[in-house]
Amino acid sequence: MKLCRVPYTLLLLVASGSEAVATAQVDSSCRDRVWSAPHLLAAPAPWRTLRFPSLAASGGELYVAGMDIARFTDSLRGPLLVVWSSAQGNIGRPAGDFRFVFPKVFVDQRDVLHLFWAESANVPASQWTRWPLRTQSLWWATHDRRSGWSIPQRIYDGHMMFWPVDPAAISMDTSTGALNVIFPGMTPPAAMSLLHLRYSNGAWQSDTIAGTRGAVSVSMPNLHGHEVTVGYIAGMISAARNGANSVFIVSSTDGGATWNPPRLLHAAQGHPAQGIDVFLDRNRAVHIVWGESRSDDIGIDAFRHQSSVDFGTTWSGATDVALPHNVTSFAAATDSCGGVHAVYENWGADGRTPGRLGYVRWDGIWGEPQDLVPELVAQNPALLADSAGLRLVFVARPRGAPENADFSTWSASLSRH
Repeated sequence: MKLCRVPYTLLLLVASGSEAVATAQVDSSCRDRVWSAPHLLAAPAPWRTLRFPSLAASGGELYVAGMDIARFTDSLRGPLLVVWSSAQGNIGRPAGDFRFVFPKVFVDQRDVLHLFWAESANVPASQWTRWPLRTQSLWWATHDRRSGWSIPQRIYDGHMMFWPVDPAAISMDTSTGALNVIFPGMTPPAAMSLLHLRYSNGAWQSDTIAGTRGAVSVSMPNLHGHEVTVGYIAGMISAARNGANSVFIVSSTDGGATWNPPRLLHAAQGHPAQGIDVFLDRNRAVHIVWGESRSDDIGIDAFRHQSSVDFGTTWSGATDVALPHNVTSFAAATDSCGGVHAVYENWGADGRTPGRLGYVRWDGIWGEPQDLVPELVAQNPALLADSAGLRLVFVARPRGAPENADFSTWSASLSRH
């Protein structure tokens, strides 16, 4: 399918202060790239689908982890995890009585696969029959071709945690090899704050990032040196909707060992933020994209983008693009030219239309949103940028199929003609 550039309207907001702020540079040579036709990721047997997919890649090998839920009317009995590799197929799962809620994968510099997932405390996974409304523990295991899966370790156990459906904030300090995981969590009597887990010298350590009270969503680049910029959303949607779900940044200059005080990047002002992605481009400029709700609908109806070339000290003006109503989730990534791509799930103006994927691109300015795979009822998009370009994985079934038809896992890639 070919996506052409068309005229659009751009809203540019000037950054605060009188000084000029440098913006991320975009190479125009990537503008002729187009999405491939979607195709099934793999034969579904013995699993059916990879719901809420998480992606990682190493040396051209793609890893996808997800939950085998073909229909939400299905029972949740049995382990739900599937981890699939483009080179190895289904690589099994760690041993133990787990449900593997929202599994996330990450590949380190030694090509070791790291798997993280959440569990609901106090209830054995084998006794679950309904979707867990609250998760309280975070687990970790690794996999390599020689030794298979490691013994799972519980690396966090608390009162409540927000382990996300969206990509988790997992990153590696490329200068030291330390692994960082950040998520909103609660340790009574404190409110939700950002919890930081750091794996170094064979041990996990945890602390709370000061000043992040009220955090509900977080993102950071998956690879960084000593300087890392984290974006997060803090606050809950209130009746007044003023100040709720504003966007903040917090940064570290020592790979996450210590953190600078958080800074407000954007106040909600009645337009609460929902969903956030932060990533580095090839020039190590930081990009941040978040969704905003600008109507009485629950979903997202606009994207906002800002960039920083000094790891969050100063930021460019914000650029916005309007979206269809009732966008429920999105995934974003940057390409090798510094452009930003976002794929989102849209349920129509009434919120009841079967899911479809939309696509919009920023290459200095936003393009026009477009349908990506109109022939499919599609959900749960995940994007990955690697040496092969941009890869998209999602779950879908043909439009017009019976409502009780199973979803399968599909893939597409962004490349030149």
